[in-house]
Amino acid sequence: MMNKRAHILFSGDVDGTGYRFFLQQKGQELGLKGYIKKTEAGKIEAVVEGKEQSIHEYVRFIENGVSMQANWQEYTVDYFDTLVGYTSLSSEIV
Repeated sequence: MMNKRAHILFSGDVDGTGYRFFLQQKGQELGLKGYIKKTEAGKIEAVVEGKEQSIHEYVRFIENGVSMQANWQEYTVDYFDTLVGYTSLSSEIV
């Protein structure tokens, strides 16, 4: 099973929805590495690397709804074969 990298971008009302917390928690559970942050444009960006199967499970988690506090499901996912080599899954959650 190959390792992959995924770039996921969420748009919509992301303030106070817990997205970064839930994305980080699920990513760590799946052994993914990378980062989750809020962009200057107010979107949430997640870049994760790991086993292809774990990334697909992560995307299924997103499809099922990350946070009950958010009603929207606007996101894009791009997959890459090249890895950056992250060593942990970080988030800027305060």
